[in-house]
Amino acid sequence: MWIARADAAPTPARILCPVDTSRASRRALKNALVLCRKFEATLTVLNVQESMLALHMPITGFSKERDRASLSQQQSEFDEFLAAFDLEGVDWTKKVRHGTTHKEIIAEALELGADLIVMGTVGKTGVERILVGSVTQKVLRELPCPVLTMKEEDVIRLRVESTVASIEEHFEQGQQLLDSGLLAEAIREFDQCLLSSPTYAVAWEGKALAYERLGQKDSAAAARVTAKHIRETLWQHSVEAEINGRSPLSGRETKPS
Repeated sequence: MWIARADAAPTPARILCPVDTSRASRRALKNALVLCRKFEATLTVLNVQESMLALHMPITGFSKERDRASLSQQQSEFDEFLAAFDLEGVDWTKKVRHGTTHKEIIAEALELGADLIVMGTVGKTGVERILVGSVTQKVLRELPCPVLTMKEEDVIRLRVESTVASIEEHFEQGQQLLDSGLLAEAIREFDQCLLSSPTYAVAWEGKALAYERLGQKDSAAAARVTAKHIRETLWQHSVEAEINGRSPLSGRETKPS
């Protein structure tokens, strides 16, 4: 669920992903990385480390030494959590804050100027969750910026993969219909590809071939021009990316601070 105010940025440039090493946080970070790569956004992975001293000392006599050990363990768990992810190609940094989780998430979002917070709907569980309440709900009440929450595993990636599979299926159907001489039907299948991905050059080329066989020369020429323009644009972008990647002045930082 993506919750945003009316004045929210149309695409995120700065994404904040709070994590607590839970399964929900793993889902959130996986999808945050998908969004960062899609929108070329920067990513801040935030871990809020809460002191156990104030919560437990009145009940169990929780000592300062045990509290320091607990915070050290939280840091180790955070580092181990991050080590499991492929962060290559993403401009990201890790951040640790100390305090009440939902307050620190909101504070970091405001200081960062985040365009989007990506977080799981369930983090801490059991008695711990009863004591601290739902962090996500508290962040949503403040809504410092748009918030994306999810319950499903890899929900964004699965939808992207489903869309890609649908495009490929329509293209294969179009090719088969084209080979069978069912030209109008082939054009409809290629159009289905282009509804999902208007820059799918091979679908434009398939349409051009179908129009040529139908004798519609103007439509065929227009489709071929579009396909050529798409391919030239993509080639130019790939060359620019390669040149930028080789330039010592243009590399973006991809390692945590």
